[in-house]
Amino acid sequence: LIGARCGVADPDRANGADLNVPLDLHGEQLNTGFGSVWVSQKYGDNVVRVDPDTGEIIATIPVGTDPLKLQPADGRMWVRTADAYVAIDEATNTVTDSLAKADVGPAANRSFAIDGAMWICDGRRLHRYDPTTLEPVTAIDLGVPCDFVYATPDLVVTWNHDDAPAESGASATVMIDPATNQVLTTISLPVDVVWPVVFDDTVFFAGDLNTSAL
Repeated sequence: LIGARCGVADPDRANGADLNVPLDLHGEQLNTGFGSVWVSQKYGDNVVRVDPDTGEIIATIPVGTDPLKLQPADGRMWVRTADAYVAIDEATNTVTDSLAKADVGPAANRSFAIDGAMWICDGRRLHRYDPTTLEPVTAIDLGVPCDFVYATPDLVVTWNHDDAPAESGASATVMIDPATNQVLTTISLPVDVVWPVVFDDTVFFAGDLNTSAL
């Protein structure tokens, strides 16, 4: 909830919720998919699957060290851990595949999975993998660092930034056509930005550590 203070120190937030689900450990990130809410527990090296209607813990799934981002694609929930991209089969709640970051590239880190494609930042390259076979499809030279990636079926957006406010303004975004795996454009950004919102012919960014929007 925008504007609502988060965390266990805010009883009003908890009292105003339709459903509260107690977890054994701190929830790191969450996403929805396959009729459930999924929560990564970084300090438990696991992912918790929750029924959104009852709050029942459907499964607690060990996935490896420091799980963070969660994304559904092609019948599996993908989890980015410290060392790998791990696939949880939604039908069995078990890990069925894993792609080691070291096998992707020396700087492989941020990723974005959607049906038909997994995109992975690796320094100044963007890799595309098939999320069902884990076979590499292509590696795209971006010409600028790839710190983050966001994808829709029609557009892939990467961007970079320096967390220090004094360095803001040295950022750039690269937009890629997933139909051809070709770079469409590279645009310098006047400020650091966070996750984009993609419309048919427009991409909006919110500023990071600043009050701008692009």
